[in-house]
Amino acid sequence: MNLRRRLILSVVTLLVAVLALPVLALQYLNWDTHRDALAHWLGSALNRQVTIAGPLDFQLWPVTRLQVAGLRLASPGDDFDSDLLSLESAAVEFSVWPLLSGTVVIDRLELDRPTVHLTVSPQGQANWHFDQNRPTDELFGAMWPVVVRDALIRDGQVAFAGRDARLHQDLQLAQLTLVLPEGARDSSVALSGALNGTPLDLQGSLRLAGKDDLEAVLDLSLGALVGTARGGIANLMSGGEADLSLQLKTPDLKHTVQMFVPGLSSRNAQLLDGDATLSATLRGRPDRDLRLEHVDITAASALLRLTASGSLSLVRPGRRDSPASSRFQVLIETGHLGDLVSLYRGRVPFAATAQAQGTLTGSLGNFRIDDVTIDATGEHGNLQATGYLTKLGSPGGPWVDFFAQTSTKELGHFLRSYGLVLPYTGHGSAGARVSGRPGDTHVTDIDLELRSDSVPLTIKGTGNIGPLGKQAQF
Repeated sequence: MNLRRRLILSVVTLLVAVLALPVLALQYLNWDTHRDALAHWLGSALNRQVTIAGPLDFQLWPVTRLQVAGLRLASPGDDFDSDLLSLESAAVEFSVWPLLSGTVVIDRLELDRPTVHLTVSPQGQANWHFDQNRPTDELFGAMWPVVVRDALIRDGQVAFAGRDARLHQDLQLAQLTLVLPEGARDSSVALSGALNGTPLDLQGSLRLAGKDDLEAVLDLSLGALVGTARGGIANLMSGGEADLSLQLKTPDLKHTVQMFVPGLSSRNAQLLDGDATLSATLRGRPDRDLRLEHVDITAASALLRLTASGSLSLVRPGRRDSPASSRFQVLIETGHLGDLVSLYRGRVPFAATAQAQGTLTGSLGNFRIDDVTIDATGEHGNLQATGYLTKLGSPGGPWVDFFAQTSTKELGHFLRSYGLVLPYTGHGSAGARVSGRPGDTHVTDIDLELRSDSVPLTIKGTGNIGPLGKQAQF
């Protein structure tokens, strides 16, 4: 019996030693002397160069904590001038037991001077893609869920540089704090910084509702733009199912757009010199069917007024299970057609109003507007047109295809407004098809008729003009 007891005790002691030795090694190992080896291992796993230039420390108890300084994660190859990630120092405290269930619970996260550069090379390669054979969203979809209870980020930066320099973005984070305690207690989130030089402030609260749901109340201030987000995210640990009500409003639409598009042309700046409001509901999963529903947009400037309503898919085109593409009903109105046309080097030298409406569908970079109707009424004439536009947002510019019909009952006044003198009164009409893209627009199937009311005179003409421009052929 004593032999059996000693044998059992020896086995238990051996098991405890086998289990304790790795734990003690993790606790008391001088990790700083192995930081180069760890950086090499991480670099091999990520297929990127990883550098740890500062101290490295890890402890299991009394609090499980990882501290690192001087971390740098390089961009791939030689096509990029900046690292993907660098930070001055980081400290992470996390819970060990939730790891057994496949969830990472971070009790405390502190980052000092983190910098993220998201860059697209001239060849179209993105530096945040780690595996060119698998989409980034699939890679992140395979990662464990992460819960951050308490976070503090100081002096951070997130910069985006694409192939179009006009769309570069620069987010400066002076400080970001997040408190999400366990249980039903209210938390808080606060962010201060700047986006492309414009002051940014975000304040709000988050609350865990139940085991896996999150309720959010957020208020945004970005220059003249103010906004709110109210609602919840269900099944947070499974990817999240959003149901958020969004409101945005700005009294200075031009400067708001210029924050995101610094290279906004002077023509578009004049069109946007007014105010705008937007309301929408954000619904769905980011990796499957995220979309904006019940979108209502109103924008008004001195030259035009735009209203649009519909829905917008936020899922990459062609992804499986993705919903139907975006669809909007759009109405544009102007009481100053002459001023509006002059921005595009056209001329309407008399008072005129116009409105246009259509159905916008498609996805980013490839929108189209169908069932377009245009109705313009002026002091000396009227115009109606129907047609469609395709490839809106594409690099080659949009393609237009319209049939237009114009008429006047004051032919003399109409011609004199353009500097032409016809010593007769009368009326006229003209119809034609306008099609093409910028720099290659043609006017075909022209059918012109002018009739004098004072003398028996009729002028008719048919033909084509194109492409429009200084070298136009008639």
